[in-house]
Amino acid sequence: MVVKYTNGPNPEHVGDFNRVTPGFRIYLLVQTLPLFEVIPITIFTVHFSLRPCYAILLGFLAAGAIAQGSGDSMHFSGGKLIIRQNGHDTTIETSRIQIKSQQKLVYRKDANYAVWDSRGLTVRKGKKTHSSRLPDIVLTPKLFSNGEILQTRALIATGDLKKNADALSGACQVGDLVYFLPRWDDKDGKPWLEALVQVDLAGPDLDAKLIGRFDGLTLSKLKLDNQLFATPKGLLAVTRENNPHPNPSPSAGAQGEGLPISQWGVATFDPKTQLFVFKPAGQDLAEYWRLSPNELLAEEKTTYGSKTLARVETSTGAKRILEEFHGTASIVSTQNPLVVRLTRSNGDTLLNLESGAAAEISSTAQARVVDHQIVVWNQQTSALYDPSRWNKVLSGDPKPVDDSRRSLVLTSRSHSRRGKHGQPAAHPNR
Repeated sequence: MVVKYTNGPNPEHVGDFNRVTPGFRIYLLVQTLPLFEVIPITIFTVHFSLRPCYAILLGFLAAGAIAQGSGDSMHFSGGKLIIRQNGHDTTIETSRIQIKSQQKLVYRKDANYAVWDSRGLTVRKGKKTHSSRLPDIVLTPKLFSNGEILQTRALIATGDLKKNADALSGACQVGDLVYFLPRWDDKDGKPWLEALVQVDLAGPDLDAKLIGRFDGLTLSKLKLDNQLFATPKGLLAVTRENNPHPNPSPSAGAQGEGLPISQWGVATFDPKTQLFVFKPAGQDLAEYWRLSPNELLAEEKTTYGSKTLARVETSTGAKRILEEFHGTASIVSTQNPLVVRLTRSNGDTLLNLESGAAAEISSTAQARVVDHQIVVWNQQTSALYDPSRWNKVLSGDPKPVDDSRRSLVLTSRSHSRRGKHGQPAAHPNR
C-alpha cells in the first residue's frame, strides 16, 4: 500500500482497494492535519458487496449468535427457580425455608474434644469427660464486687436469676485454644451476663478456664449463636450496654466502670496481653451485619424516631452513615454491591448502598444476590436485575398459578440520601 504525503487540511482519497477479500470492496478516506505527515484522524465507512456463498455463511454465524443469546433464561421447576446465564445454571429454592437453629457445636484436636450442647460445655480427652453449665461464674469475685455477689444470690433465691448458663453467644478456635462465650438469661429470657472461657485442647485439664468478660453484651438471641469472632489480633465481639440486669451495671472484671446506657462498640480480647479493650462506635444499636473481618454494617436508632445504616471499621471504630430511614432493614447482599431491603408502611424498597439506586418491589417478593446481580421473584414472576441502576437483565416465565404479570420492580429511581431536616445522611468518618 502506498500513501502520498500531504501538507494540507483537505481530505484526500488515498486508495481504492478491490478484491482484498473475495467479494469485498473497501473504500478508505483519510483526513490529515496541517504540518504533519500522514496522521489519520478518521476512517469512514466500509462498503462491501457479498457473493452468495459468503452471505449464506454470515447468515449461519448470525443465527448462531442469536441462538447463544437466547440461551439465557429463567424458569420455575419443582419449587426451584433455575437461572441460566452465559451457559451457567444457578438454582434457588423458592420456598421460605425454616432454618433450624444449631443444637451442637464441636471443636476437635486429635482425640480431644470441646463440645457445647444441651449438657452445656463438655470436654473430653481420651477416656475422661467432664460436662458443666458453669454455675460458679455468676458468683465469682473475678467478675463482681461483694455487693453485686450478695444481690445476685438474693435474685437466685427468688428465681429471677439462675446459676447455670442458658445459651452460648459464640465460640471460636485459635490454635489449640477454644474460646466459648456462654450466656445467662433472667427469668424473662433477657441476657444479663456473658463470660469468656477457654479450653486448651492440648493440655491435660478438663475444666474450662475463666478469662473475663467483654464490656457490654452481644446481640445474641439464639441458644447457640455466632457472635464471637477470631481476628489476627485476637477475639472480637460487637457489644452494647442495655443494662437489663437489676444489679447496678457491673464492671468487666477489672476492665472499667461499665458503659453508659445504650452505648455500643467493638470489644476485643488480646490473648497475648490478656487485655480487654472497648472502642465506642455509637448509640442504640438495633442490629448489625458483618461485611468483612474489618468492617460491619450497623443499624442504629435515632433520638427522633428514625434509623440509620452506617459502615463501621472494627479496627478503629470509625463510622460513616450511608442511609437514614423509617421501618425495618434486612440485608440482601453483604458484598459488592451492598444491598439492603427496607420495609416501610408504604411498601418495600431494594436499596444499593454503594450507588444510592433504589427500586420498589412487591412486599410478597423475595430477593437474593446471584453473582453480583439481584434476582427477585414471587409466586407469579421472576426477574434478574443489575443493582447499579436496577436495569432488568433477564425476565422469567410466569408461573401457572394465576394470570398476574405485575412487574416485581414497580419503580426504579435515583435515591436521595437525606437525613433529618433534609441534610445529607452521608458523613465523613468520625
